[in-house]
Amino acid sequence: MQADVLFLVIPVMTVVIACTLLVLWWKDRQRLHILAFAYWAGAFSLGTIFQGLLRWNFPPFDIVLFHLNAAIAITALIWGVLRRDEIKFPASALIVLMLGSTVLLAFARYLEDQSALLMTQNFTISLMFTIAAICKWQVVPRNPGDRMVLWVFAALAAYSFFRPAIMLLVQSSMTMADYQASIFATVNLTLSALFALLIGLSVLATIIFDNMERQREEARMDPLSGLRLRRAFEEDVDTLKLRSLHSGVPISLIVCDIDHFKRINDGWGHAVGDIVISDVGALIKRTIRDTDIAGRIGGEEFCIMVWNCEISAATKLAERLRRSTAELNAETSGQSLKVTCSFGVAQLRYEESYASLFERADAALYQAKEAGRNRVVQDGIAPRTEERRAHSEPISLLG
Repeated sequence: MQADVLFLVIPVMTVVIACTLLVLWWKDRQRLHILAFAYWAGAFSLGTIFQGLLRWNFPPFDIVLFHLNAAIAITALIWGVLRRDEIKFPASALIVLMLGSTVLLAFARYLEDQSALLMTQNFTISLMFTIAAICKWQVVPRNPGDRMVLWVFAALAAYSFFRPAIMLLVQSSMTMADYQASIFATVNLTLSALFALLIGLSVLATIIFDNMERQREEARMDPLSGLRLRRAFEEDVDTLKLRSLHSGVPISLIVCDIDHFKRINDGWGHAVGDIVISDVGALIKRTIRDTDIAGRIGGEEFCIMVWNCEISAATKLAERLRRSTAELNAETSGQSLKVTCSFGVAQLRYEESYASLFERADAALYQAKEAGRNRVVQDGIAPRTEERRAHSEPISLLG
């Protein structure tokens, strides 16, 4: 009777989790890891129904199908967890485990050897969760949900490994009928329900924390340029400076300003000016590396802090951005608006404040504008004489 109640509680509980996860995925269908979590919950519920309520008894296919369903569900769960963390999925190892254990289970079911069935099923699950826990361990937890997932995986791996050994110590041989009538079956169902609930809660926690983090990040981002707002940029600069000080890695600052931006707003309207800011921000975002940070710190002014980059390499990056910016064409009223930018570059000195670094980079930017705009000036190096040709009309409309 207790087993029948548990066979009913587990699928109801996991179906609720699966439906909740499906709703969360439907709101943002790009996050496929949430769909994988929903599949795991749904498959787990279906497997419990087939195993307990429908009482399948078609050896050896019942246990084979149940095991395959469980193994695929666990694989989907692991794939979702690792995809979220951008960790390489160990597909080969999991497929070998799945297929090899399925063959062994078919023989054990045919021979009615419950001990072999328990050992094969549990050791397979233990190895799968051990692999997942090892992969998960390599990533720094982003929130409490990550830690919960890791420890649930580790606990499941340990439990699945020791459970058949404990049962065999108590009773060396056991038929399937003996197992289904024993206290072990009830305990196993209870713990399975507990672990399913913990997994469901842990993945839900990671999704909730991810959503909170995304909302926080969106509040730190400039909606027009897609880059950090000034305050957020300066907060991240402080973090990068500390990392640079502790690791001895050089960092450099690039300050960028759109040339004659007021003329754009006055001549073609603020809507066109917004398009230009958006295009320049998108260009910066796709040009810099993930380790660099960029922000819009003023109306038409941008900053880029370049990680592990000395001033010469940062100057080359600024020059690449300058050339790419000059190739941008903002479409307006059937015409192309050609825009240029000026850049100043400086490298962080030992224990220098951000204010001092910005002042030097901004001074270099001022030199670039004084020298005729549409150029890059490096801190401490004045523009060459031949570069001081004034650009009287840096903005043009191409018909």
